[in-house]
Amino acid sequence: MRLARTSAILALSLVAGLVGPVAITAAALSGALSEGSAPLGALLGAAVPLEWQDAEASSACPQVPTSVLGALGFVASGSGRWITQPPPWGSRAEGPLGLGVATGSLSHQIRQGALGLCWLAAQSSLAAALALATGSDHEAIVIGVLASALSEAPLLSASRAQALTFAASAMGLPYRWGGNGPDAYDCSGLMVAAWRSAGVALPRTAQAQYEALTVGGGVPGDLVFYGARTREVTHVGMWVRNGVLLDAPFTGAVVRLDPMDLRTAVSVGAVGGADG
Repeated sequence: MRLARTSAILALSLVAGLVGPVAITAAALSGALSEGSAPLGALLGAAVPLEWQDAEASSACPQVPTSVLGALGFVASGSGRWITQPPPWGSRAEGPLGLGVATGSLSHQIRQGALGLCWLAAQSSLAAALALATGSDHEAIVIGVLASALSEAPLLSASRAQALTFAASAMGLPYRWGGNGPDAYDCSGLMVAAWRSAGVALPRTAQAQYEALTVGGGVPGDLVFYGARTREVTHVGMWVRNGVLLDAPFTGAVVRLDPMDLRTAVSVGAVGGADG
């Protein structure tokens, strides 16, 4: 528990721009988001719609950045996508942020849920508040990773958020050469599984992925390639934010966050174009 809580704090610290490798204990998330079972059509548009962004910002909680609220809403309900009600962005029985508020207008529910999380964060820490609200230290870590991406790209597409969230949910699982999941991954196998959860098919190897993608400008969800040269790409990871990579690095390691050095990268590949 202590390691998981520390890891959650480190992941959430990315929102403030702190970068460092993080070791995570293995755990699995449940639900449509981490399993990637939502239909592709439900992933169109921004991960956090403008209506949600406005309601989250109006909560005016200094302890909880709006990027964290946006990540919480996406993980809890896909920002209203993983529900039985149709768009535009209804709530769910547990409230739109999964915090037990389900009465009044959607904006009111979001604000009340945000204020509830704000109160919890004031009692201890943001990481502890998210773990308590979600019931999972590991899910708090996933929210922290997505929040870091949203802090760099507030209008990040839902498909990119889905790929990032799937990859983050694998943090702590062991590296295995040729691993395709769900219990172990190699570097390119993790990219295939993460983007498949968003309805996008990638080639299996890092070299083939490099050859299939156009050069990207560095958006969360992009793939970052490493190797001796363009014909010898040996490693790939996922761009979380500038300076932070999510990858399955090597035998004996686990899926984790690592520093991202673009000076030694072969290329950055855009998956699905700039908007995902």
